[in-house]
Amino acid sequence: MKQILIPFLVMVMVLAVTSIAAAADDDSAADDDSAQTFDDSTVTFTKPAPADFKANTDIEFIFEVYNATPKPVTKAEDEAFRKYWINTVSMVMPSTDYKVKEDLIKNPDALHGKSTEEYRTGGWDHDFDAAKQEITWSTFGVVSSLNYGDIREGDTLAFSYTATTDSVPNDGFKWTLKTDGGEIKSGIAYIIPPPEDDDTGDDDAVASDDDNGGGGGGGCGC
Repeated sequence: MKQILIPFLVMVMVLAVTSIAAAADDDSAADDDSAQTFDDSTVTFTKPAPADFKANTDIEFIFEVYNATPKPVTKAEDEAFRKYWINTVSMVMPSTDYKVKEDLIKNPDALHGKSTEEYRTGGWDHDFDAAKQEITWSTFGVVSSLNYGDIREGDTLAFSYTATTDSVPNDGFKWTLKTDGGEIKSGIAYIIPPPEDDDTGDDDAVASDDDNGGGGGGGCGC
């Protein structure tokens, strides 16, 4: 009996050690450390196409704002995540070469404007600062004392404006997102993304590397 039991116990111990090691090495996408947060939120242009860049032509720009905050699972998360609701979206033109048509800046419909919602957004409004070449969209609450962000966990909302430009479509547009809790996220959006910079080694393309001070690419409203 002992001759059978000892090998069996050894096999069980080996399997247990193997399982623990596999769990420790697991770094799959399902792990908590890969979960997205508000800091992963993005702004992406869907229009215009590069071919639409023509001098003395009205060009419609459309970009989408995505709030990467995960959907709440518990009541505690539902309350905590409200501070990541986006209530302000700003977009800066790369240069004064972009002439914004103020009367063609559009306000999106509120995603959470239904009267049946407990936390209801009244709508969106905008302001254009000609000196800074900046458009800012903001939400307003259903009453003056409330200002609930409209782009919430997992939401995507599109914004639109029209401008003329003689520039090429590789300029960078600086954007900023602000939330009900005072969180701020900024970045640069492109119609045509610049080539990746390898940062090391000899320049295989001066315009795409900065290790030798290469420039390249368009301007940026930074």
